[in-house]
Amino acid sequence: MERYAEKYLEDWFHSMHRKPLIIRGARQVGKTELVRRFTQKKGLSLVEVNLERYPHLDEEFATMNPDRILREIEIGIGKAAIADKNVLLFIDEIQSSPAAIQCLRYFFEEKPSLPVIAAGSLIEFALARESFSMPVGRVDYCWLGPMTFQEYLVAIGKEHLTKYLSEIVFAPYSVTGDISPLSQTYISQTVHEELIARLRDYFYIGGMPEAVKRYVDTGSPKSVDSVLHQIIQTYMDDFGKYAKDTAFGRLQTVFDFMGTGAGKKIKYINVSSEYKSKQLEEAFQLLSMAQVIIKVKNCKAVYPINAHIHEKGYRPFLVDIGLLRNLSGIEKLSKDELVTAASGTRGIMAEQFICQHFHFIRGFAQKPSTYYWYNSGNNRNAEIDFLLTHEEQVIPVEVKAGKSGTLKSLHQICFQKGFTYAVRFDVNPPSIQKVTVIVRHGNTNHSVGCILLSLPLYMVEQVKTALAQIKEHDKLQ
Repeated sequence: MERYAEKYLEDWFHSMHRKPLIIRGARQVGKTELVRRFTQKKGLSLVEVNLERYPHLDEEFATMNPDRILREIEIGIGKAAIADKNVLLFIDEIQSSPAAIQCLRYFFEEKPSLPVIAAGSLIEFALARESFSMPVGRVDYCWLGPMTFQEYLVAIGKEHLTKYLSEIVFAPYSVTGDISPLSQTYISQTVHEELIARLRDYFYIGGMPEAVKRYVDTGSPKSVDSVLHQIIQTYMDDFGKYAKDTAFGRLQTVFDFMGTGAGKKIKYINVSSEYKSKQLEEAFQLLSMAQVIIKVKNCKAVYPINAHIHEKGYRPFLVDIGLLRNLSGIEKLSKDELVTAASGTRGIMAEQFICQHFHFIRGFAQKPSTYYWYNSGNNRNAEIDFLLTHEEQVIPVEVKAGKSGTLKSLHQICFQKGFTYAVRFDVNPPSIQKVTVIVRHGNTNHSVGCILLSLPLYMVEQVKTALAQIKEHDKLQ
């Protein structure tokens, strides 16, 4: 997310109607480092105030007087003069002072020339308090997640691979049989194998900036284990900040469950028999608010997708694949094991990878969300791993082991919803298929067809570009 975030910050900084900006995201995803790097790039002086370190500032923010607050920051805690036009004020861990969040409206109204950025890893809890009044219309929000695969490639010095992927053209295309290579999108076997190798490393390392930095510094994937373990410990240490003593054990139980239960449709009895379903549901919600886990919500696969959600149906994933791998104790996977590994946690790694990329696919300024489809009834259960929205259409997405993997649920949803496009991720080079099959519904057979775009996992960030080009090509036919 960092590469996209930097572009967003650039546009925000030069906006004629700039508002204080709140960056939201899990702990350790790089919020503070992002602001520091942006400030340096712009040649600004950074005045950084961490409200966990200076709790007494809560009283100053409660006055809602920006001049008084800035004076206390300058004199009381010895920060640089803020009156200078080349200063950016960064308020870190702002959730420690709800008054500071409310006070941002007065910075917007009384100090419009002063760029202000705030960040917080547990800010959702401050925003959720019943007595809290947000400065609506006076602040902007954005969301930061782990580094994407392409950002990881840039960080390890493989930017040429991201350029290679960005130049792939997905249309025009032609289908001459069951499976047809994409016209003008040839990926050499050498490049494909290198990307698969880098993908294996990413499955191990993940996208947490500190873990990636450790790998860059040492060149050893194994060296990141201590970093990931420490991040996991930090998450557990935070439990006491947003849960009562009675809920601490439930949080630990749910977090431990994620090591083997990530990606599984939630049945609380499978999580623990010690606690009631409602207690476990609350624990999952707390971890979701802390953005430690991602709740992939079950929906009706109807546009707009977020208006047709089954609130109690979801699949939980962790915020980052490296953390999941570390929590699960998985060793480095071979190429084939990326999606074909034995049942259990290993088999969910590819879905975790797609999930954390889809969660932020709408962009830095959009609240992240992820969806899937599950249908049970007389025609057998059918489940689609993920759903995308593209140009006011819902696109079903499956993560499969290979070209021969079964797509029965994909066929079922295309029949029931009338979808004409679908996506499959695997470890094979890209292809387009025109799929026509017979689907049985009730006592009747029906013919259903769709255009199936198959992409290797490492092209997850190209999926919307591919769909746009293919659909535009089809409109012209």
